Formats: sequence, structure tokens, C-alpha cells
Amino acid sequence: GVLEGLAARIAAKKINRQEIDELENVVAQMSLHVTRENLSSYCKVDDEFHDLILNICGNKWIVQIRDNLGSFIYRFRIKSLSVPGRLKHSLEEHRKIMESLKKHNSEEANRLSQIHMENTVINILKNVAKEKDRDKNE
Repeated sequence: GVLEGLAARIAAKKINRQEIDELENVVAQMSLHVTRENLSSYCKVDDEFHDLILNICGNKWIVQIRDNLGSFIYRFRIKSLSVPGRLKHSLEEHRKIMESLKKHNSEEANRLSQIHMENTVINILKNVAKEKDRDKNE
């Protein structure tokens, strides 16, 4: 959460109109995938959203750490988003992060990004608990 929050904080100060347009386009695609309940496509666009913020941030250390964790993060993102109702909540979290970036509100972008990552972890734990219960009952 701290890494994503820091990237969003820096990006909020640097983001330009073209980058805002790109984020809005990505969030529109996310919305479409939520409507279609297409988890795998949503995950790919979700990745694009976070990559855009990292690129806007431009901090090579943050980008490198994220790149090193890439496949790990993707697997856990799928686990988190598999929890019923999480896709819609995730979309709303991304919209709020985008709005804070558009307003160049670095504190809010940081706070919302950290909340988003905390919610992701909570939902991963819910998914793992559900899998354990299912395995126990088989």
C-alpha cells in the first residue's frame, strides 16, 4: 500500500491533461469489464491503471520494485477480484483515485491508493479463507 500511495502522491503533482485522458480511458474500459463481469479483462486494464500512475510518477526505484513484483501482484489481484462484489468496489476505488489525481490532490491520492491496496489484501484473505473452507469440506 505504501508503494502505490507514494507513486500516486508523486503522480498527482505531475499529471498532465493527456495523462488524465489516458486514465479516464482506462477507467472507462474497467467499467465496461465490470458490466460484462469479465474478470480477466478487468485485471489487465487494472494493471494498466497502476502502470500509468507509476509511469506518471517517474520514480525509477518505485517502478523497479513494482516490476520485480509484477507477476506476484497480478496473481493476487485475481484472487482479490474473485471475491463477490469486489469488481464494483474496485472500480469505484479507481474512480476516486483518478479524481484525486485530476485535482492534483497528492494527499488524497496517497490516502485513497493505500485504502485501495488495503482492501485488496482484505479480499485476498477472504478468498484464501473461502478456499480453505472449501478444501476442508471436500
